[in-house]
Parts: sequence; C-alpha cells; structure tokens
Amino acid sequence: MPVHRLLQGRTFNLEHTKAICDAFDGAWASLIKSNDPLASPCAAEETRDVLAKRIILMAESGMRDPAKLQADALDHLVGNSPN
Repeated sequence: MPVHRLLQGRTFNLEHTKAICDAFDGAWASLIKSNDPLASPCAAEETRDVLAKRIILMAESGMRDPAKLQADALDHLVGNSPN
C-alpha cells in the first residue's frame, strides 16, 4: 500500500496515522465504486501514489479530519488529471 511506504521516516501519532489510512482507503474506494478510469488497472498504481502523497502532504500541514483529507485528495486528483 502506498500510504504505508510513504509514511516511513515520518512521525505521526497513532490517531493521525489512522486518519491518513482511513482517508486513503475511502478515496480509493470512492474511485472504485464510481468506476473512475483513474482506478483502472493501467492507472491504479499512479493514482494510488498521487492520492497517498497528497493525503500525507495535507496531514503534514495539519489537516486531521479523514473526510477532509479524503475530499482534498480527490479534488487534487481531479484537478491534476490529464483528462
């Protein structure tokens, strides 16, 4: 999972780590459920990496709410999609 790999070497408490993981899992599930092309097998790895990096970046800036982290990551992904 990209989130766990990207969290290595960073310091977050248990609650914050759970918020990050929940946000990532929720964002990914949302893309899968909507049959978004960004979740297709050929795009999944890059999409998951973008989601994870954005969620961690926002968490490092102080965002703590999993729903806000998830929404921000999805907005960021859509805003940076090549489509």
